[in-house]
Amino acid sequence: MLFSDPGRDPDFLCVGTQRAGTTWLAVMLGAHPGAWMPPFKEISFWYRDPDAIRMHLERMYQAFHGQVQDRRVDLPLLRWWGVLALSEVRDIDWYRSLFSPAGSRVTGDITPQYALLDDAQVARVSSRLPDAKVILMLRHPVERAWSQLRLDQRLGRVALEAPRAELEPAFERLIFDAFSLQGALHARWRAAVGDERLCVVFHDEIVEAPERAFVRVCDHLGLGVPGTALRKALAQRVNHAPGGAMPDWLRSRLSRRYLADTRVLGARFPHPVSGWLADMEAWAER
Repeated sequence: MLFSDPGRDPDFLCVGTQRAGTTWLAVMLGAHPGAWMPPFKEISFWYRDPDAIRMHLERMYQAFHGQVQDRRVDLPLLRWWGVLALSEVRDIDWYRSLFSPAGSRVTGDITPQYALLDDAQVARVSSRLPDAKVILMLRHPVERAWSQLRLDQRLGRVALEAPRAELEPAFERLIFDAFSLQGALHARWRAAVGDERLCVVFHDEIVEAPERAFVRVCDHLGLGVPGTALRKALAQRVNHAPGGAMPDWLRSRLSRRYLADTRVLGARFPHPVSGWLADMEAWAER
């Protein structure tokens, strides 16, 4: 390892779901004086994403290139990227070393792909990090899927303007149902960590009352109330994927697909899920 101390466990995990505000949370926590967030959000230690090493290397080279262009050298940052991207052994000691720069500040691992872990994997994570708090970010499942597809379009993976016959197989290939089956996702993590360690944040809250949503997260993590400058920044949109309206046929299909699971979530969280259900039930009948 490139750090002199043995590292430390993260204070929290944000386990998804994808396209529900995880990047916004990482940016805002990174601006909080009581927290230190890893320079790259998706460490993917507990979920071995086959693309993780490639992403780590790409981001490392971007960071190096940016420093060269700006004619500045941030040695601690370069050292951190070296640990993340160049270590041949990625064991628990490697993982703990990534949080070493946090010192006594609150730090955590925000990796939306942890929403893809199964029951046994979640139980293992909880056992290995028994004191870590968990943040679960949820979003209207159909809108979440559409946001994911708009991001895929921005990344060049799909052209949403193509005819339906071309889009249907692409949609089935690109949509990860596990990210939208949030009733099962919530039940899985709640069973593993309990209500005391779990904080549920809805995308609706971030859009409608971002300061209230962030203060709830800060309270959960033991952080102080954010300062004036940070409070003003909370309303900014982060990692937004603009795009047109969802095709009616796709909205109907996804509403039917996720309706039963969303009813399970709605029994636990009537607000705001009752609004999701009213929308999905109407579209599921079309």
